[in-house]
Amino acid sequence: MTNNSAVNHELRALWPLSVPVDELRTWQRAAAAAADASMPLGQFATAALAEKLASGDNVISVWVDEPQPHEERFGGHWLIEPESASDAMTGADDPVGPDSWSVGIAETSHGRFVLALAHYEPALANQLHVFDTFEQLDAEFGTDERVGHEKLNAARERMTQRRAEKTLVIWRDI
Repeated sequence: MTNNSAVNHELRALWPLSVPVDELRTWQRAAAAAADASMPLGQFATAALAEKLASGDNVISVWVDEPQPHEERFGGHWLIEPESASDAMTGADDPVGPDSWSVGIAETSHGRFVLALAHYEPALANQLHVFDTFEQLDAEFGTDERVGHEKLNAARERMTQRRAEKTLVIWRDI
């Protein structure tokens, strides 16, 4: 005997979603946007997640010391991934010299550029600088010994390579 009662019937499963209080507003906005698009929240979230994963971007966290110690997060990808500040110090000839800084250069999800400078020594503040264009970053830090032309050129190469490899993705609800 075969049970055909579920054939051609959509199976809806409800999965409980535990949402931290600090993320509740984001999920409320997502639910409203899903309703505006006449789609279930799960389908809307899945499409948004698939689009985000296809972009190759991640959430990047950077510790900044000024104006007060805090963590900053943004979507994007590292062009030059920073090494740990203690690793940068280990390979440096001078414990507070230009080579003792950890340098990270990222492109944000919105097409801006971030320079993150970190140091193991608490007296030398970790810094985050944001620029609208790579040229602005290069103009301001191209002669800074902590960053150096070599890292900026490598970041420019990586940016050019990523853009050449990037496939255009258009999401359609059809």
